[in-house]
Amino acid sequence: MADKTVTLRHRRRFWRAPLAILSVLATATVPAVALAQCPQGAHTYVNPRLAPQRPQVSRQQLEAAFANPAVPAELKRQILDLFLNQNEPIQVPYRNGTVLISPKDPCIQQYLGN
Repeated sequence: MADKTVTLRHRRRFWRAPLAILSVLATATVPAVALAQCPQGAHTYVNPRLAPQRPQVSRQQLEAAFANPAVPAELKRQILDLFLNQNEPIQVPYRNGTVLISPKDPCIQQYLGN
């Protein structure tokens, strides 16, 4: 009987850490867009929760990359492109055209037909 008690206690302890880590990861990986709700008159073509997002690069990250001599020139150019294009509308193919989605507010969408 003592062996079963020790085994159950061991199993409980074994699962505590992974469950705690999973709960932290689940809350940390939910993007803010997933919580976005559009106002009631907004006409959306693409679900805002599924709209692709551009990576956000801060000015400090850009300056740190350019100040570091170990960063290759190609990577610096990619970081600069990400920084300059992060506020450009996101283009998503939709039916026979394209939907432009605002990177700041995914509820703002515009359909451009062919």
